[in-house]
Amino acid sequence: SRLLAGAMAVLTVVVVVLEAPFLGNHWLVAGLVSMLLGLALLRTDPWPSFAPGARGILISFYSFAAFAKLNRGFFDPTVSCGITYVNQLLGSYGLPLIPAGDWRAVAVAAATALIELSVPLLLVMKRTRRYGVLLGFVFHLFISFDLDQHFYDFSALLVALFSLLLAD
Repeated sequence: SRLLAGAMAVLTVVVVVLEAPFLGNHWLVAGLVSMLLGLALLRTDPWPSFAPGARGILISFYSFAAFAKLNRGFFDPTVSCGITYVNQLLGSYGLPLIPAGDWRAVAVAAATALIELSVPLLLVMKRTRRYGVLLGFVFHLFISFDLDQHFYDFSALLVALFSLLLAD
């Protein structure tokens, strides 16, 4: 219902304000999308106001997140958060970790950057949009498997936003 959606939007914005200034990226995105939803619900038909704006927030956010990976530190296997999180994921299942000096550590950083740079490009082009949604779904599903970091809330938010780019 409109009332429930509005209440959830307001509550999300309240949580964002209470968490500030120490917000995770997903809370910032959730707050922006919730503010947009709250405003859209004031219209007779909220969908035409909400969906394009939410898509724009997703693509903008994802583009900035991908661009942030383009630095020397991200590709340095001794300090890269990419290899840190992959090892955390592997370790949470008792699997062997990837050593920092191993070629796989560099491959993890490169693959992560390539995927994150590809997703927004695929999403903005109508012909490749479904592939971008699929790549984003699979990537964030994989990330959500980390038992220690609990990225599932971030992944759930992105899956919901990616769904906005699919045909009805």
